[in-house]
Amino acid sequence: MLSGESASGDFPLLAVQTKKTIHNEAEKHFNHRTAFMQAYAFVPSSNAEASYDIAKLVMDEHIDAIFAFTSQGRLVRALSTFRVAAPIVAMVPNE
Repeated sequence: MLSGESASGDFPLLAVQTKKTIHNEAEKHFNHRTAFMQAYAFVPSSNAEASYDIAKLVMDEHIDAIFAFTSQGRLVRALSTFRVAAPIVAMVPNE
């Protein structure tokens, strides 16, 4: 979104700081519970149950971070669909 301004514009730092401010303000007003309920229909079936359970646990228990062990990233992609209010760290078996 900001590649042109941050790479060759006159005010790259200001552009990134403005985007961060907008993002942080938008996150304050994002309804994670509503998004969670709507996301279930869009999660691939192979990871739907696990990602649903993890996302619900994060929402209900106010967990600070998720460390997901994955070999191909499918679980992490499914978790991100639920827009959990915690960072997701993917633990993979190779670089």
